[in-house]
Amino acid sequence: MVTKYIGKENLWDVNFGHKERHLNLKELQELKRLGFVIGSHTRSHPDLTQIPINKAREEILNSKLELEDKLGEEVHFLSYPFGRYNNAIIKLSLESGYKLSFTSNPLVNGEGVRGRMGVYIIDGLTHFKAKLQVHSPQSTVHSHYSMPYLIEARKCQVINFFSRGTWMWKTLNPFSRPCI
Repeated sequence: MVTKYIGKENLWDVNFGHKERHLNLKELQELKRLGFVIGSHTRSHPDLTQIPINKAREEILNSKLELEDKLGEEVHFLSYPFGRYNNAIIKLSLESGYKLSFTSNPLVNGEGVRGRMGVYIIDGLTHFKAKLQVHSPQSTVHSHYSMPYLIEARKCQVINFFSRGTWMWKTLNPFSRPCI
């Protein structure tokens, strides 16, 4: 959850007429009651690799503290905005008390960070099923990904790559809201 935007509109993505509202506090508490684990996605969703390290620390730590205060439980997980991180950001995450962080590259499985598969508005049921089919049914070795999964993983990587243009679009487009 992006704590600065609880119950508010998403302002950082390029918007082509489709606006999204983040979950409000009541909805987050209901998910928690139903057994969902709520994790952090920073305070304001910056690319943590492009801001000063002290600002990255504030984003990472304060979002954790704010969520813990609002939900009344410890927050263990952080998802990096735009999936971007480096060794300094991983170190900050661990120092802030997160047990594990996540990136949007589903093929990452490193020390302190794991990849996850994004689900996008363009995905249909076939795409969603492919995202769940991690391992090839023909393989008994767990390191072999299924072809549908690899195609979806590549799609996630491409979408993440093009999200780098969000800042430029929002900065250069006079009709756009300012980038956070």
